[in-house]
Amino acid sequence: ILEPKYTPSEVFMAYDEFFAGRKQLSYEEVSLRDSATVSDLGRFYTDVYMNCFPDPDERETFDGFLGYLRYENDRPERRYHIILAKDENQNIVGGCVFNYFTRTNSGVIEFIAVRSDIQSGGIGTQIYRHVLSVLSTDARQCAGRPLDYVFCEIDSPEYSRAEIKKYLYFWDKNGYYHIDFRYVQPALSDRQNPV
Repeated sequence: ILEPKYTPSEVFMAYDEFFAGRKQLSYEEVSLRDSATVSDLGRFYTDVYMNCFPDPDERETFDGFLGYLRYENDRPERRYHIILAKDENQNIVGGCVFNYFTRTNSGVIEFIAVRSDIQSGGIGTQIYRHVLSVLSTDARQCAGRPLDYVFCEIDSPEYSRAEIKKYLYFWDKNGYYHIDFRYVQPALSDRQNPV
């Protein structure tokens, strides 16, 4: 059996690096105390998030995001973040929802979403790097040491409805490992089904 000489993540890393430097992004964290960021979250939800999560059972409601922001801000054991990325014209091009957990000194990335017409151009990588810097700051502030772990939740390739599994390449090139266990996402509301 011949093993490939190079993995796709090694071959295409230079491709991603080339495009990642092309667009300068700015970031904002959504806060219920800032109505402009909540308005931007609404634009992100309709322009980016709904296209990236076409299955209504996999998609959090907009009210759900606001509820998490309200609830999570009062919990010292974790920090809940919604970060939006904007291009030089202040257009929302992507975003990420993620958490920092104090007890385990770890981060969990729920998803990174990039506007569908500009995917595979390095924007997801830039957002990911910004998320790691926020998680690192959380770890230093809360635990007084570097971040121990980062986990992410992605569709299992066996059950994913996505036609192109490019999300697997993204996490592979960033050094993640697959934890092999069966997981069913519980229903996100009483009007949705488990996935």
